[in-house]
Amino acid sequence: MAVEPWNKVNVPCPGAAAACRITFNSRTAAVTEAVLVHCGSVVKLLDSRVLHTEIRVLHELLYVLHNSFRQHKPFRAIKQVEQCINRLKEMKLQGAVQDMQELCPNEIQRNVGVDVGHCDVPSQPMLEWFCLKLLGASSLLCRTLDQCTKAFSLIRQHLHLSEFIILNLVLASMLSRLWVFFRGILRALVPVYQGIMDLLHEVEQCRPMAFLTEFTLPGDLAVFLGPPYSDLLKERNTAEPFGMKKTTKPSLLDRLFEEGSVEKGKKKRYR
Repeated sequence: MAVEPWNKVNVPCPGAAAACRITFNSRTAAVTEAVLVHCGSVVKLLDSRVLHTEIRVLHELLYVLHNSFRQHKPFRAIKQVEQCINRLKEMKLQGAVQDMQELCPNEIQRNVGVDVGHCDVPSQPMLEWFCLKLLGASSLLCRTLDQCTKAFSLIRQHLHLSEFIILNLVLASMLSRLWVFFRGILRALVPVYQGIMDLLHEVEQCRPMAFLTEFTLPGDLAVFLGPPYSDLLKERNTAEPFGMKKTTKPSLLDRLFEEGSVEKGKKKRYR
């Protein structure tokens, strides 16, 4: 079975020219500006000091717990999370996004390009190659979110059994923060992909140089990921309507320990 071109750690970079000169107008300038803004948001998230700290904590905990917890299901699930993070690092997504930022014209170049009528932008092979990187990164991020959810569920079961309370609380909080970070990166990739597709349509009309001949890029990243992950890409409005009382819901830890106390009560009655 042939492997999808985006489902690779290292997608081969095209040997064609990285930039080309096309007809430039105000609409093209707006598209390239949006690409630069959204790429900057992705780089900011990937280069976050908090994210790197959480990943180092993950590596250190797995190293310390390797001998005593390597047979536990939560430990093996967290190892899967680590493997997804390592593969995401090997993809060099941050470097690809920064390269795209350098190829896109800055504000001065855009203003000159609008006045002159032409400007240098990323070529069609580079744009299609970057889209493959985004598809692979988004699918890997979805896999990472699934592994974080699986590991959190297993840790939750150990909390119900009152085993290693402090350690499981540390692991649960760490997985929760990693899940939030990776969901934010996944959401940030959606407007980047949409902007690249808009720029790709502009470049195809002026300088067509097809790089993907046997694969058609999806028009929407959310449709590509499928229904299970489309809800993660939606922004929820958490503001309460005016005049309505805000109801306080019990936290996750409260629900966990309440369920644990109920189970202990049942065991006592059975005894």
